[in-house]
Amino acid sequence: LLTALFGSFALAADPSYPALSGRIVDGANLIAAEPRQRIEGKLKAHEDKTSDQIVVATVPSLQGLSVEDYANGLFRFWKLGQAKTNNGVLLLVAPTERKVRIEVGYGLEGALTDALSKVIITTAVAPKFKAGDFAGGIEGGIDAILSILAGDAEEWQRRASVRSDDRSATETMVIIVMILMVTAFVAII
Repeated sequence: LLTALFGSFALAADPSYPALSGRIVDGANLIAAEPRQRIEGKLKAHEDKTSDQIVVATVPSLQGLSVEDYANGLFRFWKLGQAKTNNGVLLLVAPTERKVRIEVGYGLEGALTDALSKVIITTAVAPKFKAGDFAGGIEGGIDAILSILAGDAEEWQRRASVRSDDRSATETMVIIVMILMVTAFVAII
């Protein structure tokens, strides 16, 4: 029983990552031949121009890990980007868990921030995924990533600032007043 228990922990700790076989590793089989060729062409053209290595990975399962941990592990396992500049990007899609993650090497974090990555996922990827168009969502995400890395981040930064907290000033004031009332009530008691 203990061997089985510890063995399952070892399996959870060491996921099996797929081999890096190209610019698109479609383990979940989400991308048809035509969009795959189109996306690969865009990725190759960008890599030839800038040396930034962008890879799309779809996986059938995150193997019990969080999307952040799996994406980080896969990024490191594949050693994406140039060693000196750490200029890799991974777009990870796990359809079974309904998770998407953009993992970015340190060399590109200044251009492709976490906030911009979140905006890309919520505005360019997720709507197409909800409509059942996985290839379209992946291509939309790649197009957005490429536009930001090419220096056209202004539109995406504007979207990031627009998508800030949905709470209005009135709602925030009500919450503050309620906290003060509870604090005063506790202090009186």
